[in-house]
Amino acid sequence: MKVYRAMQVIGGKLYSPMSVNLVNESSKLKVQAKPIELGEWEQADEHPEIIKDYVHDKKRNVTYGRTHIDKGPQDGGGLTAVAYNPYIHASYSPLNDQFKGAWNRPNLVTVEVEVPKSELTSGYWAKGAKNHVGETKWLDGVVSRQLPSGRERIVVLSRYDRPLRIVPDAEVAMKIRDFLDGVDVVIPENTVTPSLRDELEKVGVRIGAPERGNARKKSQEELDRLRRNGDRWAERNSTKFSLSPHEEDTPETTAARGRAMARRILAPDAVTPIRDERVL
Repeated sequence: MKVYRAMQVIGGKLYSPMSVNLVNESSKLKVQAKPIELGEWEQADEHPEIIKDYVHDKKRNVTYGRTHIDKGPQDGGGLTAVAYNPYIHASYSPLNDQFKGAWNRPNLVTVEVEVPKSELTSGYWAKGAKNHVGETKWLDGVVSRQLPSGRERIVVLSRYDRPLRIVPDAEVAMKIRDFLDGVDVVIPENTVTPSLRDELEKVGVRIGAPERGNARKKSQEELDRLRRNGDRWAERNSTKFSLSPHEEDTPETTAARGRAMARRILAPDAVTPIRDERVL
């Protein structure tokens, strides 16, 4: 069956969006593990040795592990305790509200993947994991919390997947619009990439003010830093982002140029190819 998951593009290659250990010398973005190849089956790695502590869920009578990840300044920064769920996370909808710093992560992309349908019923449960493989409701995101009962975003946890293609932002926006049809939802601007925001606005999805909270504040600080760098970069490359003869210098055009500059600064080697649809 086909579902969607988030990935990031670094140096023209796909990686998990939370890969954070090594540094790509070209883009200066951090990566971990091997690149993900389109068309190739992959299996999730299990590392129970990274579990830092355990908590007990009284409601489900389940004890599961937690580990710590460092999201970095782009996505809120600092060490964060997260449930240990060593699976591939995908969803029937490309709506994804887990990245509080998506507005300064232009290299995030949506990838259509194939997952074995048997994972929905296998019941496999990794040692120390919070959940078994299969479907689970995603209720933690700022957008997901606005969805009514019966319209929840369903996440598919799987040991295996086969990435098929990078989905163009225009197609992602249409699918998000259809998923949210009839629901009064506002998507905070910090949870979507600049290019996806543009496409969502084109199809009538409401984009609102950034959400509150410390993680959002830290990602805002990183975004402001990128914009300051963008101003300095623009002075050296003014002709590339200058106004056209019939374009007024308004807050909207200034913001659009700023987003373009931020994309170029943050991932200069990924800006062009990551929006292309790739099918094997």
